[in-house]
Amino acid sequence: MISERSLTGAEWDLAPFDQVAADRLVTECGVSGLVSRLLVQRGYSTPESAERFLNPRLDHFHDPRFLPDFGAAVKEILGAKEEGRKIFIHGDYDVDGITSAALFSRFLRRIGCDVTTHVPHRIKEGYGINMIAVEKAKEAGASVFLTCDCGSGAIDQIQRAKQYGMRVVVTDHHELHDGDAPQADAFVNLHRKGHKYPFDGLSGVGVVFKLCAGITSELGLDVAQYYRAYLDLAALGTVADVMSLVDENRVIAAFGCERILQSRKPGIRALMQNISVRDGRVTPRTIGFQLGPRLNAAGRIADAELPLLLLLSEDEGESAEIAGQLEVINTSRREQQDRIIAEAKEKVLSEGLDQETAIVVGSAEWHPGIIGLVAGRLAESFYRPAFVMTYGENGSAKGSARTIPGYHLADALKRVTEHLDNHGGHEAAAGFGTKVEKVEAFRQAIQQDAAQVLTPDLLIRRRRIDAETTVEECSLEVLFELEKLAPFGAGNPEPSFVAHHLSVESISPMPNKPEHAKLVLRSPEGSSIEALGFGMSQALEGIDRKDRVSLVFEANINRWNGRERPQWVITDLAPES
Repeated sequence: MISERSLTGAEWDLAPFDQVAADRLVTECGVSGLVSRLLVQRGYSTPESAERFLNPRLDHFHDPRFLPDFGAAVKEILGAKEEGRKIFIHGDYDVDGITSAALFSRFLRRIGCDVTTHVPHRIKEGYGINMIAVEKAKEAGASVFLTCDCGSGAIDQIQRAKQYGMRVVVTDHHELHDGDAPQADAFVNLHRKGHKYPFDGLSGVGVVFKLCAGITSELGLDVAQYYRAYLDLAALGTVADVMSLVDENRVIAAFGCERILQSRKPGIRALMQNISVRDGRVTPRTIGFQLGPRLNAAGRIADAELPLLLLLSEDEGESAEIAGQLEVINTSRREQQDRIIAEAKEKVLSEGLDQETAIVVGSAEWHPGIIGLVAGRLAESFYRPAFVMTYGENGSAKGSARTIPGYHLADALKRVTEHLDNHGGHEAAAGFGTKVEKVEAFRQAIQQDAAQVLTPDLLIRRRRIDAETTVEECSLEVLFELEKLAPFGAGNPEPSFVAHHLSVESISPMPNKPEHAKLVLRSPEGSSIEALGFGMSQALEGIDRKDRVSLVFEANINRWNGRERPQWVITDLAPES
């Protein structure tokens, strides 16, 4: 189904589904027809898989003993514990790396280990493990160099640590480069070949969370109590790193969001004081748009040591003070981000870069901690892979990239590696470094690569629609059932619906927020529904009362003053003839 006249200009694609499988779920699982169609589309077409998805449980976690090098990692960590040797924990400066380091530090201290914890400074040390950190570990008298959310590509740094006599345990989740693997004494990365662990989609903190769960079992301690203590940190890092919320990540997000709301950690409680929680619930959206950015901001434009201290703090007053500092830093981050995005968009349009298959822009005035966010906004706005760089005084160029479906960034950077000094990342997000004099050659190479990979069809913005439905089918009862598909996020997005032949009964700006619109729509059968168009008032100016429209929307429950009623949130709209 395609609409060329939609507000966003996107083509609408209605996802197919197996009606026979959906009917079976209705019969055997007792779900509604709408929910059964969504389950089948998401790959849960048998009653067993559907029940497991709808009802995540802690015993759905896989056995951590199947983690690659689990035994070797446990031996090194518990050996250091028994002998009183110091463990140097090295994390990263994003939320995943900070929560990984905080979880390791809290857990290892609780079981009696002597630890010191470090997260790198984005500007002074850069991405991953810098030799500075290896020297710090040596000066601290560390016997074990333990990484989290980093280390898979730190060949030289790990070799240096080994030369200093340290045992090295690498825990990471990043994809591996071709060639040498780190010569660690234990290398816990689910992208290694040959292991038997059934899920390879854990975040950095997810790997740490499962490794420590295994250590808990090895020590004969209460695993259920361990989960209660650390699921909050695991959920923060998993969701903030935009991991696919399926399999174990779904369990982490489902139970971790509850634990965040009930957390006993002063730092998390202080962070929660600075945000608003809708309906008294923490969701992946709460993490992605409120908690995560506040933790990330310091690592972007200041020092990630600050949020690490917050997550390690046991003092209410100290936590409140640090959370206040993070609030100020995050406000500054937003202001810088808005300015740089405006400058980058102007550069793209003035130089005609929106006509290229890949956008490559840079400036010496752009903060290196912001360029990833800018790349994401450019990719979204122009529907092209975006590579954004900042230039240093020493002739270096540091870049961050975001992409669109169909273009794998980590693979793309490997194909143009001759123009880069370093690179790494995932399918959807990556970082790279080069020299200023190489930038033009890199630009040409990556644009040529993108032009070969991205066919014209892949450059058309498409809006996936999960199901066609009606006002009558989206009853309050069905919407309660729909909430069982949560938590929504990467890999399990909030369902998108389409409804046709709706008459516009009224359209008006929302009180005190004229940029938002409120519509009342009536179905052919006579039922009405309220629909909200956030930021759509101007785009909807051509729509009049009694017009008939097709609507793409998300369906949710409006909870207000003890009342609950169905409400739609518009994502796209097209007039009907």
